[in-house]
Amino acid sequence: PTFDWEPPPSILKRRGVITGQVGRVTSSSRRAGDILSMLVGIYGSKDLFVNEYRIMLADKLLGNTDFNTDKEVHNLELLKLRFGEASMRQCEVMIKDIDDSKRIHTNIHSTLESNPKQSEPPVVDAAIVSHIFWPTLTSIPIKNHPRIQSKLDQFSIEYAKLKNPRRLVWMKQLGTVELE
Repeated sequence: PTFDWEPPPSILKRRGVITGQVGRVTSSSRRAGDILSMLVGIYGSKDLFVNEYRIMLADKLLGNTDFNTDKEVHNLELLKLRFGEASMRQCEVMIKDIDDSKRIHTNIHSTLESNPKQSEPPVVDAAIVSHIFWPTLTSIPIKNHPRIQSKLDQFSIEYAKLKNPRRLVWMKQLGTVELE
């Protein structure tokens, strides 16, 4: 086999490569090869694509146990350039919720640790979401063990003190447990 093979001219024309200048692509072929345009085309409209992205982002953020949103913020900023600020507003609020959750979590943990009645370190971490901006999250009734429920109640009480009059509604089926 030789290394000087070139595709037939019909493929070159379809891909927008100018004959004799392999590797140079015209702007029309660059637009045709744009992945976001292709995905929007698959979904049928910009709104459907943005909504699907919002659902995928929600799954990713809720599965993110360390509250790190740097990668998602970067991707969101790129998508905002492409689709506009208004269409990505709900995703922006979702990321802000996770960032706020990290701050609230740290605040509640420091309050609980400084409590002289507290014998064990705090074990509850919670992603606190604004239900209006997130995809619908269904709540399935699950009965927790009394020791776990007392920790959840303790976290809820501290949250209520911090964010009065807001209260937590636990989505227990979305939680995870770390066993040691």
